[in-house]
Amino acid sequence: MVQQLINTLPPYGKIILYKLYIQDQTESEVARQLQMSQQAVNKWKRKMIQKLSQTANS
Repeated sequence: MVQQLINTLPPYGKIILYKLYIQDQTESEVARQLQMSQQAVNKWKRKMIQKLSQTANS
């Protein structure tokens, strides 16, 4: 079920959540690797968690 929820996310969202939660990297590390700001990583993270929550509850 978790894998099905994750599959509903856009590719970039999957990458960011994977790096943050599976690889246990910081937002700054992810931002550097993906060449984006730490603020953008945080925004993606919040949006993807919200999307997972909405999908799980529907």
